[in-house]
Amino acid sequence: EEATLHPMEQLKSHREAQRDTIDLPDGYRMCIAAMSQKGYHPKKKGQVNQDVFRIRGDFGGSGKHWLAVYDGHGPEGDKCSNFARQNVPDQFLTALRGDDVQGALTRAHVVTDELLAQAADINDEKSGTTAISVYMDGLRCYISNIGDSRCLLGSVGPDGKLVTTALSEDQTPFRRDERERVKKCGAVVLTPGQLDGVEPLHEEWKEGEGAAPRVWKEGEKYPGTAFTRSIGDSLATPLGVVAEPEFRELILNERDRVLIVASDGVTQYLSNLMCCKVVLQHTEPLEACSALVDAACRRWFEMEDRVDDITAIVAFIEPPGFSGDRGFRGSVMRLSSKQSRRSSARGSSKENSGDSKQAAEELAKTAQVDKEPSGEYLAPRLGLKLWALSMGFASGFLGGLCGIRGPPIILFFLHLTCPKAVQKANGAAITLVNISMRVVYYAIESTQGIVFFRASDWPLYLAVVLCSPVGVWVGGKIFQLMKDTQAKIKTLLAFLLVLCGISLLITIFL
Repeated sequence: EEATLHPMEQLKSHREAQRDTIDLPDGYRMCIAAMSQKGYHPKKKGQVNQDVFRIRGDFGGSGKHWLAVYDGHGPEGDKCSNFARQNVPDQFLTALRGDDVQGALTRAHVVTDELLAQAADINDEKSGTTAISVYMDGLRCYISNIGDSRCLLGSVGPDGKLVTTALSEDQTPFRRDERERVKKCGAVVLTPGQLDGVEPLHEEWKEGEGAAPRVWKEGEKYPGTAFTRSIGDSLATPLGVVAEPEFRELILNERDRVLIVASDGVTQYLSNLMCCKVVLQHTEPLEACSALVDAACRRWFEMEDRVDDITAIVAFIEPPGFSGDRGFRGSVMRLSSKQSRRSSARGSSKENSGDSKQAAEELAKTAQVDKEPSGEYLAPRLGLKLWALSMGFASGFLGGLCGIRGPPIILFFLHLTCPKAVQKANGAAITLVNISMRVVYYAIESTQGIVFFRASDWPLYLAVVLCSPVGVWVGGKIFQLMKDTQAKIKTLLAFLLVLCGISLLITIFL
């Protein structure tokens, strides 16, 4: 029966969740929920969830709490993340002496990394885990981060608008400071194509464009990590991929509404601001968690053929006298702009949602993620698909009508910003219409006694078929050589587009 369900519905039956409530000083309260969902790959059955979370109230004493997410990777990533889940908090309590919280957190992660390397039942040479932790001592929060999991804070700004603050920064080779740090340890930072010598050498990579830069041993093709800090990955440790966390510290106040701790399965395709918007549509943290996981999962299916493991902790912050409404239409609208913050120790990465009324309207359209998408929510995506299909039909029709023996090269389709499913639909529509028009054309002409296929032409047809894979191979090689040189690609495509347009016009008037 499960096999008949959409993969997204199947994944909902593979979730782990936890719900808790903790009391904080000065009349504050925090309602917490966590949820973890295993990923999906069409060609990998039976894969395990490599993400884990940890929530511990009264951790090491009354009023002290621990929230953490660990995102494993590699062949034994699940073992690594579970090992860190158990050992990092225990090692922290062992190391904590006095008020040196950051020192204890550093030692906890480093010692856990050393113990993992010594574990007889875990091979961590090419496996490891991220670690994003929030240690709370009263209202003071200590955020420690290793890897690319993320911690976010949603607050009400002085003007009543939602402000999202990133309390961690992803540690990847995209960051110049991290890149230079590992290079000083002897690492080489290149994309796989640059390593193979098929792409030009440069360091002007942009996230979301082409292959990501990775950490390599000089002259070798390992370890190839896409991150610069990790627990585990012992092959990469000598190259600077270490288990020393970065920190952020803040004190919660009456403007803060939600704290989110999440793996990159959540933040890969959802912005920090959207994560906060999604959860603030709910008053129950477990419902908010489920909505966030649903939203992230849906975006993965829109953008790729697979889904990463997805894990999130949502902690709603209730200040003294809180009325129960955490959304834009409630507490966010009622807060006075004269209320001051208790601490200015906030992160520099902030996103503003704009006017509160407009933000609420946007949320009403986009945050219906805990149920099947409504027609209003689907409209933009459905409209994009219909537009792409209609354009595909029109271009295919013109190409077939003008005698072009294949889909015309159209820049719009080569770089249409849309999910893979829509791109596939474009290609299918163009090809189908071209074939259909060619068949109709041949059928009409044959009724007038015109013969298109002669025995002497078959060697030519065969040569065309054989040459097609060669053309694909040559084109692929050219793409590999040029794909990081955006100016050359755009110039070449613009030239081909103009050439295609001219040929269409000439053919029409012949």
